[in-house]
Amino acid sequence: MNYLIGYFLSLFWLFLDLVSGESTRADILADLLTNYSSKIAPNFNQDNPTNVTVELHINSFDSVSEMDMDFSLNMLITQNWRDDRLTFKDPLHKIPFLELDPKNMGAVWVPDLYFVNEKSAAFHEVTVPNKLMHIYENGTIIYSARVTMTATCSMQLQKFPMDTQICSLYIKSFTYTTENVLLDWKGKNAVTLDPDFELPQFELEKDVRLFDCTNRTPDDYTCLEAKFVLKRHLGYYVIQIYVPCVMIVMLSWVSFWLYVDSVPARISLGILTVLTMTTQNDSAQGNLPKVSYIKAIDVWNFLCLVFVFSALLEYSIVNYLSRKRLKLAQRSANPRQTAEDDDDDYGLSTCGCNFTKKYVCGSSRTKPITYVYVPDEEARKRAVSIDKICRWVFPTVFFVLFSVYWLFYLLWAGPESRAPPY
Repeated sequence: MNYLIGYFLSLFWLFLDLVSGESTRADILADLLTNYSSKIAPNFNQDNPTNVTVELHINSFDSVSEMDMDFSLNMLITQNWRDDRLTFKDPLHKIPFLELDPKNMGAVWVPDLYFVNEKSAAFHEVTVPNKLMHIYENGTIIYSARVTMTATCSMQLQKFPMDTQICSLYIKSFTYTTENVLLDWKGKNAVTLDPDFELPQFELEKDVRLFDCTNRTPDDYTCLEAKFVLKRHLGYYVIQIYVPCVMIVMLSWVSFWLYVDSVPARISLGILTVLTMTTQNDSAQGNLPKVSYIKAIDVWNFLCLVFVFSALLEYSIVNYLSRKRLKLAQRSANPRQTAEDDDDDYGLSTCGCNFTKKYVCGSSRTKPITYVYVPDEEARKRAVSIDKICRWVFPTVFFVLFSVYWLFYLLWAGPESRAPPY
């Protein structure tokens, strides 16, 4: 009797274990890993490669640096493949998948993918390693890990700051060729973006361009490419660069309205605007790399510098004309001069007038003369008229060039930014 009671109790507890499934997970995992080797790929001894699908979820773009030509991002990378050696059966179908602890993940083979244009990267391990692995009944494995990475981006800055940069992320298999491992994107939406994050200087397009770059590589390794399109926000540069430069150029035009003889004021204003424009140019170039081609910001700064320097040069011309003098000869007063002497006209008709000597010849007596310099009124009028003309010519030419500049760079598509063709 006691034997029968014990037998039924054991069956009852076995039934409870099967229903709950709690006690069988460890047993199933132990059985799977008993004769399993993580050093061998799933289809290593077969003719067909292991197909690995890849997904990326971008949590945030931490930074985009023009100086270092790179970008940083935080993402969750998910890989999906099938390993027939890890198939298992659950008669009651109470175990949809097995969840592995990060400490046990090293016992399972994982793809050897790496990021080709990666400069630095790190897994997150706070408070535990941010990794996930699920094993399904048919041997399908889902492996996810959270990664922070800095990758290179070959930027083209000809249109800076009206540019659009395309930064690529390349994924390849490091050890296995296409005969053993094939990487593929998991659908058209394999790369997703967190809807809440924003970049301070760029607008990131939500539709990430996905490509298979296996045929573009010189070796026989599978390759995937994801292109991120980054359109730069122009508001910061309008406020910090373009508007101050326009104000500096307009300030240089104030000298055209000052009096011609206001030498200290016009010289100080001209030198101040030139120096300020030079400082503004240095500030705009501070965070940019020293590239060999001309950027849009270079054209703008050069245009503004030419105008403020031209305003200073214009005053040097105006000042020279306003100070121009005429050299005139004047007879010295002679109290002994008689009426006959006045009618004699100093003998100028006899031997002519020689302004290089101090005396006039021609009569029986020579009389001294002096030289005086009088303002050239015609030159002064030309100087004033130049100022009046520049009051309208400078603003007109500037705003015409201003419009041409913006129309050209806003309508010009510019060269696309491409990462190196790995």
